[in-house]
Amino acid sequence: MKRRNSKIDKIVGPKFKEIRKEAQVSLNELAQKVGVVSPSTLSRWERGEEGLPVEIFEKLLTSMNISYDEIVASEVDIKEIIAQVEFAYQTNDIKELKRISLDLLAKYDQTGDGLLKTEYLLKYAIAANYYLDLSGDDLTNTEYKTKLSEQFMQ
Repeated sequence: MKRRNSKIDKIVGPKFKEIRKEAQVSLNELAQKVGVVSPSTLSRWERGEEGLPVEIFEKLLTSMNISYDEIVASEVDIKEIIAQVEFAYQTNDIKELKRISLDLLAKYDQTGDGLLKTEYLLKYAIAANYYLDLSGDDLTNTEYKTKLSEQFMQ
């Protein structure tokens, strides 16, 4: 069986985990449904620690009734967030910028996964910087500033 690219697995696994959790499907349920992989193997894959053969990945997608596009939607999602933020900025909609920023920060706080957590933090930083520019109010406390700087120091 052909294995997927490990860089792809570091993105795809965590994104798949997010979708699986939103659907409230446990690793045990999914492993039983697919029938060819253990819950521990799925867990390692979702954390980006291990690859999966393409055939198993396709079975996972089919069993969850999701498309590959949903898994790689992060790129589209960031462009959508930026478009929303830029529109709010151009129309001087300070309330909308604050809402977007705080929503992204809440998602960051609620997400346990490292890669998705980082993604939400960076999206938050984009929105919060636009908000700061318009309002003069800095939404980012010292804790989040430290976490942001750590992302760029790695």
